[in-house]
Amino acid sequence: MIIVSDIIDRIFAAKDAEGSDYYTWDRDLKPAINSSIEWAISVITPLLEQKKFSREGLRHFTKSRVFQTSSFGRLYIDSTALGIKVWSYLAIHPKPYVYVRDDVAEIANIKAIYLTEVRRNVDKETQNEPIVKHNFSGALLGKDESLFRPELVYTKSDKTAARLTSEEWNEAGQNPHLPGFEWSCDELLEYGYLGDTNYSSEDPIQKTEIDIRPRIPNSLVAIEFIAIPTPATLSTDTVYLPESMLNLLVQKALAFMALKDGDNVTSYQVSNNELVQLIQSLN
Repeated sequence: MIIVSDIIDRIFAAKDAEGSDYYTWDRDLKPAINSSIEWAISVITPLLEQKKFSREGLRHFTKSRVFQTSSFGRLYIDSTALGIKVWSYLAIHPKPYVYVRDDVAEIANIKAIYLTEVRRNVDKETQNEPIVKHNFSGALLGKDESLFRPELVYTKSDKTAARLTSEEWNEAGQNPHLPGFEWSCDELLEYGYLGDTNYSSEDPIQKTEIDIRPRIPNSLVAIEFIAIPTPATLSTDTVYLPESMLNLLVQKALAFMALKDGDNVTSYQVSNNELVQLIQSLN
């Protein structure tokens, strides 16, 4: 992770502006630093899709969370409920082992009826339970409603779902050589999943779901993922990108500031050298 104040110190040093109040946080530094973060995200995204990175390099924003599928065996990853935005999925584990946090009663907005359904499993490791029938608001879950389970902590899993293309997904039900084929013997089961798809017939509804086969209705799923780094709001913030990217972020922030200052910088396209630096920092 990178401390924003370290970026600022290096910007001031490069500008020979130590002790000067010419550059301010809100007017100059914050927009330039956040633009460099957005640039890094845009360039790293294809690397994540191709799995061309080191997981250790992204450890500070690698997360695991537990969800409960809908009656159709699908998952909607609600960024608002999750509190963070998913950047890329690393692994999807159907029917994992979990335990209920001992501070479950202190989770914000949890209703008594929900608490009753999970309290018996506090501090006990169980596989694919407890399954709840109500959401956090205390209402009965709808058939197409999946749920983020913040009281559950992922411990381990016996299975990992393989990512399938749309063509493989449609073939998997009939092809025993593809993950997702519905073997009658659990030991032979290999799960597959289809990435975010909008199954709604109403275009304005932007609800994309992960589908898993063989279908696992009303079951737990653990997801390991990389969270998108959040923009800096204060000069004391931390940017969750690899420390090896510090100089690269400084260079890009300086380029954005130079554009604003009119320093004859006509382009800030990603250069080959910058791409090499970025890939090296993630390997």
